[in-house]
Formats: sequence, C-alpha cells, structure tokens
Amino acid sequence: MIEKSLEKIRLEKKYNNKIMAFDCSPKFSLITSEIEFHSLSESRNFKANMKEITDVKRCKNQNLAN
Repeated sequence: MIEKSLEKIRLEKKYNNKIMAFDCSPKFSLITSEIEFHSLSESRNFKANMKEITDVKRCKNQNLAN
C-alpha cells in the first residue's frame, strides 16, 4: 500500500479560550481552520466569516494528498 501525504503548514491561535488550528496548503492555495467546541449549541453560536467544509469531499485531506 502506498501512503499518501499532504504538505501543509499548521498554525495555532488562541481565541476566546479555544485553540483554532489553521492548515495552509500552498499547493492548493487553501487555508482551512479547525475549532473544537464543547457542544453543538456552542458551535452554532460561534460567529465567523468562514464557510463550513466538513462534508465537502474535495476538501478532505485524503482527497488532497498526492
């Protein structure tokens, strides 16, 4: 089995007592962010000017890997 990898740079920023992780993938000019919430209601109350891509198959690491 050939193992695939995705070249990316991870940056972390503390924001409102949370750690936001930003993954920068230069090959695709793509920046994604990951935030862990304690509850679904907490995530729904989070205001951000970002698009939710959790279920977008073309944005998954396994599909972006070489």
